[in-house]
Amino acid sequence: MGFEVTLEAYPKDERLCVLKTLKAYIAETQSLRDEELALFISYKKPYHRVSKDTLSRWIKMVLTNAGINTSKFKAHSTSTAATSAAAAALRQVPVCDILATAG
Repeated sequence: MGFEVTLEAYPKDERLCVLKTLKAYIAETQSLRDEELALFISYKKPYHRVSKDTLSRWIKMVLTNAGINTSKFKAHSTSTAATSAAAAALRQVPVCDILATAG
């Protein structure tokens, strides 16, 4: 069950660049992967792919830690919540850049 996603770099501010963050994550987890091809893997042995429920829980935790109201934004609306947070936190980022990067 694979599909292709295209991510754009955001060179104006690397702190907001999802591509740079994803590449760093893949590099950090490379030694744990063995034959595992899934993008998101457990941080505890045996480091296999995580379930949709686990990934949803992780996303909700990140949203909560970022100060996003998780009763309004659920795990499936992550890009909407992240876009709103980026706009609120970094008023200097043009809306067209946020939309282009968020897809």
